[in-house]
Amino acid sequence: VHLADQTIPNKAQEEGEASSLVKYFSVVWCKASKKKHKKWEGDAVLIARGRSVTLKDMEGKDIGKGTGYKLKDLENLEEGQTLMIGGKEIEVMGPIAEEDYTTGRCFHSAVVSPSQVPLDSLNLKPFINPKNIGKETISKDLQTCKPRHDPSAPGSIVMPRPSEHLQRMFSKSSLPLVDVVVDPYVAVHLRPHQKEGILFLYECLMGMRVSGQYGAILADEMGLGKTLQCIVLIWTLLRQGPFGGKPIIKRALIVTPGSLVKNWRKEFQKWLGTERMRVFSVDQDHKVEEFINSPLYPVLIISYEMLLRSMDQIQSLGFDLIICDEGHRLKNSSIKTTSALSSLSCSKRIILSGTPIQNDLQEFFALINFVNPGILGSLSTYRKIYEEPILQSREPSASKEQKTLGEERASELARVTGLFYSPKNTGGH
Repeated sequence: VHLADQTIPNKAQEEGEASSLVKYFSVVWCKASKKKHKKWEGDAVLIARGRSVTLKDMEGKDIGKGTGYKLKDLENLEEGQTLMIGGKEIEVMGPIAEEDYTTGRCFHSAVVSPSQVPLDSLNLKPFINPKNIGKETISKDLQTCKPRHDPSAPGSIVMPRPSEHLQRMFSKSSLPLVDVVVDPYVAVHLRPHQKEGILFLYECLMGMRVSGQYGAILADEMGLGKTLQCIVLIWTLLRQGPFGGKPIIKRALIVTPGSLVKNWRKEFQKWLGTERMRVFSVDQDHKVEEFINSPLYPVLIISYEMLLRSMDQIQSLGFDLIICDEGHRLKNSSIKTTSALSSLSCSKRIILSGTPIQNDLQEFFALINFVNPGILGSLSTYRKIYEEPILQSREPSASKEQKTLGEERASELARVTGLFYSPKNTGGH
């Protein structure tokens, strides 16, 4: 009896140590072979838990499992070491932090890094004042390089300046920076939350929030002025830009339910008047051909139904900005409308919605993927990394580990999408 008392704690202690070991590694894998020079087939993530291991590809799918390994071998896995898992051989590239695994970042870290930097920390190019340049060097371009409206005027709304990285990307000829200032004619009508919304949309469309992504979702309740925010934004982008003052866009497309086409046209007239900008709305008496043949209209307003009928003509036009009103109708990524809009070669995309859109995780993916294609990986990757762990954690039978993982993945999904999805028009802050 005395001997038995000694062995039971030792065995329990050993099992406890095994169950407490959880490590994560970045690896490469290939099919097992005796060849000296391996032909690695892909990257993967290795999870070592106790004496068992699981191998997941970069879409989050299980591609190998094994058990019965020595605890010491898994504890001491280091870069360059190899391991057999079923019919696959893996080589360890390095450890992965627990947080990077639980959040899912280790699967697609390249697409979730925000490029936003505090504005006061940006090392910006100085403004070039044409008056301070020798007469012989003054060009017509530089003479026009001044803000369209006074950035120092009381109540002026000045857009954030692009970072040095964005300057290098979009200003190849090193044009001087010019402040983009909202036209005071419309700025006086904006409420504080609308000003925030415009700044938020501008940062998204200029790639200031997520590197290489230019889309945004604004999901406000009805009556908070999403239409006005978009009108002010379009008016600003059509007339101004930070690089030498050149306009950011030349042509915008607004797609809306048929019942709201007239409303959009009236709102443009109300806030800007026809003397500042004329917009073209498609209806029974005004066809897309008329828009194509006239240089007077920089904005086309069209219903979802008419868009599908006129798709060939729309595709030939080329738009620099697409706004989808009541955009939650694009939830089902297989429907014709979404496919048609996604086929347009325009990276600046905005979805407006009067309702929160993140309740259904698959529908949420469709909308996120429309405004910023690929930011969450493929649909199958998204399901494995986010949807499945989140739904699993909500089940009554979910283990503590499943609940924790689901919460971490939900938190990371909210962080990534929160960079360009503003459900309460808080400017993403």
